[in-house]
Amino acid sequence: MEILVLIICAVIIVAGIVLIIWILRNRYDNSNVVIHGGMDTGTQKNGTESGSLFIGVSNELGTSVLNGKNRRRTYRFYLIDMEKGEKYDIQFRENIGIGRAENVRGIERFLTIHNDMRISGYHCRIYAFNSQIYIEDTGSKNHTYVNQEQVTRPHVLRNNDVIRIGDTRLTVKF
Repeated sequence: MEILVLIICAVIIVAGIVLIIWILRNRYDNSNVVIHGGMDTGTQKNGTESGSLFIGVSNELGTSVLNGKNRRRTYRFYLIDMEKGEKYDIQFRENIGIGRAENVRGIERFLTIHNDMRISGYHCRIYAFNSQIYIEDTGSKNHTYVNQEQVTRPHVLRNNDVIRIGDTRLTVKF
């Protein structure tokens, strides 16, 4: 009977060790590679010039991080309010809404901009598709503009684009 108890304890210990090893190998932040000035193979430009994003996120502008496990893409860029100088750090995996509301159902993240009454509650949406970042107007009363052109269908965002919603102008920085 004692031998059976010892065998069961040994099996439980081995199973626990295997589980710990599996968890450590399958973490999201496992084996990251940081690239300074990496190149977008599609455009032959570096990541900040091409308007494209690499897999992962970084703490500094112009740096790309490749996740070793290549799980889910996280997109990161900055929106800079041209009048106030405020810098919004935008990170998302699927989409982000922009407007005066605090949040919107079905939107992963929401950037709330206060003190601009010309901005609708849910003014526009930024999302990723095929490794590019798009912006689309969501039926706002005062429309969404990129580089002074009205957004009437999804528009690809590029580095240094200027988004205007209401009276607020935001510069895009990848």
